[in-house]
Amino acid sequence: MSTQTIHPKELEFTNYQTYLWSMFFVGVSVLAPAVFHAFGVAGQVFLPIYFLVLLSSLMFGWRVGLAVAVFSPLANFSFLAMPALPILPYVIFKGTVLALIILLVEKIKINKFVGLILALLVYQLIGFLVIMVFAHNFKLASMDLMAGYPGLLAQLVLVILFSVKFYEQQDNGGNLK
Repeated sequence: MSTQTIHPKELEFTNYQTYLWSMFFVGVSVLAPAVFHAFGVAGQVFLPIYFLVLLSSLMFGWRVGLAVAVFSPLANFSFLAMPALPILPYVIFKGTVLALIILLVEKIKINKFVGLILALLVYQLIGFLVIMVFAHNFKLASMDLMAGYPGLLAQLVLVILFSVKFYEQQDNGGNLK
């Protein structure tokens, strides 16, 4: 019997680790907003769900990120009634877009740091446009951007730290050294 080490980026939907890591991040996503609210900080300010979608996508690949994007808002709504039902679909959509953009950044030949910065900007822009088109509500769409800037800054710091830590370990072929 051979033991095979699976690199986190290679987790498939058929691998139990995908589901374990997804459940872990979903659990943290339920705890994080509760902690923020306990200290009087609204979750919409620090964007803990998107932060965890970003982190899980970067660490374990788009499959884990996608599961976290879908199930984190649902679990939060089920346990904490957050996000509010009218914005729940938008939160799921934006998280899904973020996980899929991370996949694109991983696949295309672009500087990973620049790609991740673009990913943050693009998922926010797409989220803004979708809210504008479907909710016909500029105030809601702009509030999503304006209220969440501390969370975006935290995501930016995460991208910088992740880029330094993980991408410097890769050679030009994308393989770990």
